[in-house]
This record gives sequence, C-alpha cells and structure tokens, in this order.
Amino acid sequence: MARMTLPHVLAGLSYRIGHDDAVSNARRELEMAERRIDDAEDLIRRVEAQTRAPVPTARTAPRRPRAAA
Repeated sequence: MARMTLPHVLAGLSYRIGHDDAVSNARRELEMAERRIDDAEDLIRRVEAQTRAPVPTARTAPRRPRAAA
C-alpha cells in the first residue's frame, strides 16, 4: 500500500513546492513592477515640473549691469 501512496504523496508535495515557488516568483515580479511604476511616476512628475517652469528668454532673463569701461 505504501508503494502506491508514496508516489502520489511525492507528486503532491512536488506540485505544492512548485506552486509555492510560482506564487513567490509572482509576488516578486509584482513588487518589481510596482517599483518600476513608482519610478516612472516620479520621472513624469519631474519632467512635468521642469516643463512648467518658465524658460528664461532675452526678454524675461534678469539683466546684468554693464561693466564700466
């Protein structure tokens, strides 16, 4: 009887271990994806902040006094 149940028990354990590994890998992938999303959102915020800042032009740039000759 043990000869017949042991392979089933081992197959069940093997399946369970494989399943646990797959779940663990999926969780790690999800965490990495969430980090990449956070990094992308930070980059978007920085780029938007830079594009909203006024760009100095010849008209709006502060004027420096001319050096005395």
